[in-house]
Amino acid sequence: MHHLLHQTLLRSLTKPTPEELDFVIERIRAENPSVFHSDELTASTLGERVFINEPSSSVPMKAALFPRGPSNDQR
Repeated sequence: MHHLLHQTLLRSLTKPTPEELDFVIERIRAENPSVFHSDELTASTLGERVFINEPSSSVPMKAALFPRGPSNDQR
C-alpha cells in the first residue's frame, strides 16, 4: 500500500510530464520499494493481484471482482 504522502503526490500529477512522473516514481521506489514488483518475484507477485474489473488482456492475476463480459467491455 502506498503511504498517504505518496498517494497525495500521485494525485497531484493531473497532467504530468514524463520527467515529473519519473521523478515521483523514483521517489516512491526509494522510500517504499515494497510497493513495486521486483525482477526476481515478478511472476509470483503479479499473480497475486486482485482487480476490480477483469483486465481485457490475459495478465497474471489472482482474481477480479467483476469478470469481463458484454456489459463490462465498454471501457
